[in-house]
Amino acid sequence: IFVKYYTASYQLICTVEEVIEVTAGQPVDNDNDGVIASEDCDDNDPSVPATPGTTCDDNNAATENDVILANGCDCSGTNVNGPTDNDNDGVIASEDCDDNDPSVPATPGTACNDGNADTENDVVTADGCGCAGTPVVTTGPDCADISIKANEGSFTVTGLDGAPVTSVQCFNAAWQEEYKCFGDCGESITEVVAPGSYRIFVKYYTASYQLVCTVEEVVEVTAGPVSDVCTTRTASNVINCINDANYGGWLRLKGFENFYSLSNSELVEYADGTALFTGTWTNLNDSDVVFDFEIMASGKTTTAPGYSPKEHQCLTPDYDAFYYYADFEGIVNGQASMEGAQISISTFGAAFQMGVGANATGAEDTFGASAWFRGDLVRQPFSGNLLELDPKSDGHLGDININLTGEVDACDDLQSFAIAPDASFLHLNATKIASTVGLDWISNNDYRTSLNILERSENGTDWMAIEETASLTQSSNATFYQSKDEQPAFGVNHYRVKQIMHDGTFIYSNVVEVRFDVDPVKVVVYPNPTVEAVNISLVEYAGRQGTLKIANALGQKMYEVSYDEIPTAPVHIELDKSYEAGTYTIIISVEGRKPVAKMLVVSKL
Repeated sequence: IFVKYYTASYQLICTVEEVIEVTAGQPVDNDNDGVIASEDCDDNDPSVPATPGTTCDDNNAATENDVILANGCDCSGTNVNGPTDNDNDGVIASEDCDDNDPSVPATPGTACNDGNADTENDVVTADGCGCAGTPVVTTGPDCADISIKANEGSFTVTGLDGAPVTSVQCFNAAWQEEYKCFGDCGESITEVVAPGSYRIFVKYYTASYQLVCTVEEVVEVTAGPVSDVCTTRTASNVINCINDANYGGWLRLKGFENFYSLSNSELVEYADGTALFTGTWTNLNDSDVVFDFEIMASGKTTTAPGYSPKEHQCLTPDYDAFYYYADFEGIVNGQASMEGAQISISTFGAAFQMGVGANATGAEDTFGASAWFRGDLVRQPFSGNLLELDPKSDGHLGDININLTGEVDACDDLQSFAIAPDASFLHLNATKIASTVGLDWISNNDYRTSLNILERSENGTDWMAIEETASLTQSSNATFYQSKDEQPAFGVNHYRVKQIMHDGTFIYSNVVEVRFDVDPVKVVVYPNPTVEAVNISLVEYAGRQGTLKIANALGQKMYEVSYDEIPTAPVHIELDKSYEAGTYTIIISVEGRKPVAKMLVVSKL
């Protein structure tokens, strides 16, 4: 048995795995005759079952030589007047399932009609007496509408809105799961993955979770465009030459260890003199204190800017061989216990330096990088625990000290670049907050931007402006903006920022998605289990158009009502005799969105 916890953004928190042994229950034998109740035709009579062939009385005056039958339970004799065949079909009454109908028994496999509109291919069963068919599955569009496509650096699956429940799984060549969605996966998904071979499974289910169909496909994802990439380096921890700390980041937060381990990190250098540094920092003393970061640097130069180079604390490197990125800014986003927290950082003092021995605290004379930064707290963690920055008195909040792969001259030559206005940085984040969406973005374009337009789209194609904000500063440093969408649409909400420049040109940020569909938690069913009636509260969706249905375990519709406006009061439904004891599925659809299901248990006393 595996149990896993995830955050609201589906990041794995922890896993419990356990193997258990389930033993059989103690068998019941009420009459103590040595035959358990499940095999005893009368578990309150110790004389039953009896030995087959034992004389008995079947209480039928028309029979003689009555004996116990082979099952040890029934008593029967032979007809005094010989076997009866009332319908003259050649099958005696004791072996005829209907001795008044000469067409019965019929040949097994013969077409018939079982009188059930929810079955098809009805045929006579093996005993020649019954008639049964296979259930008809109503699914709407079938899996033929599903399309799986490989892109540069991602894959896309479309046609996912053809059934109440959808499942998408993606595995890499080592059968490690790269992506998973179950339930409402929207109309389509696009997932960014590394280049390689991927096996993708897509499945449709009915509202009662019966499998409808499956699509399985292997796709080859190629690398995205890299025409402007000069080199990509893997970044890793250094061993501090003074205290032996194995770290890649140093961040002063009140009440926490300052040293952080670096993982999943790359430094990408571009031909235009810019670089992008990304990765994850995990606190050395508390593995639940985690931050992802994204830092954009510009102004690559071989001339040491002010306060540079940072001197090595233990070694004597060749400082003249260093090169620098004169300016950088970035965003640090909390994960795990810090989820929701956000810190903006930017250059402090010395520039972002690179070279052999440039990792200013490393115990070995290796190729690396180092930088100092200042910072501002943009947002507190969602947990409610207050985070407090603890910079030094001069404003110094943290350090970067890393080892890097590759050669110093991997970009052919070390020419210098200005801190170019073209090295723009615009990044948007979105967070679901109850029934609203929190939106914030970081940009270093204020000095040339006249207007920021926050846009939303329900299909990713047609966009509408939901807010316009003038530039807050005239600086080229990172500036943070915050907003909120108070009325997101049901389904997938796409967001982006459009920046209008002073010269009339414009650029767009990245696109982020937030999904709002019918939330099963907001559909309240009570009492459940129930006997005679049930109440269903849909107050969270009051005023919207919708449909409420109840289906039995066979998928047969028991109840349906449509609303032009869903009421605020709970829907009260009396359960008549047609509701036998068992499980039922309540299906709620709101404004044409994919339905969600809640289970109802009916217990008849």
